[in-house]
Amino acid sequence: MAVHDEVNSTDDVSTAVDWYEACLERFPNTKYGRRSKGAITRLGDGKNRISFTSKQANGKPFNLAQTKSDIVVLHFWETWCCPENDIKELGRLAKKYKDELTIIGCNIEGPNSAEGTKKFLEFLKAHPEITWVQLHEPGSVEDSPLAHQLGISTEPAVFLLDAKGKLIESNIGISNLEREIERQLN
Repeated sequence: MAVHDEVNSTDDVSTAVDWYEACLERFPNTKYGRRSKGAITRLGDGKNRISFTSKQANGKPFNLAQTKSDIVVLHFWETWCCPENDIKELGRLAKKYKDELTIIGCNIEGPNSAEGTKKFLEFLKAHPEITWVQLHEPGSVEDSPLAHQLGISTEPAVFLLDAKGKLIESNIGISNLEREIERQLN
């Protein structure tokens, strides 16, 4: 119900947040409770900075709070849902807005095993044009700790944050990113 209300909302996600809170209260120590807690963090009341930590594809730690850009794009993906056109568009935007924009790929390749990591690394090797930061915690939306931190329930999922880490757009399509980036910069 929470996901449905979030996805079908035009602007008011309060009903979705209510559902996520109910799920968290009833099932706190399950993957659904963890995802609900993450969704509440992501959607919140729009006043709080979104924060999360992870590890980069190269194994280095990552903390969103250390990102210094006017705009941040978070792209949650797996290899099965990352078409060539999306890669090209993200690469084009990264170059065009290199001084104002940070793109962070958040790969949650399933399953939660060495197999998911291997598939992700092979994909990166086959796509050298992916030059932006890539985080990786396998497990898909069901079990990835990275997905749980922000309550990701569908993929691909793209979020736009402002310089303070506040959510500007929830689940924006890659084809609409440039328009929203321009709007935010102006």
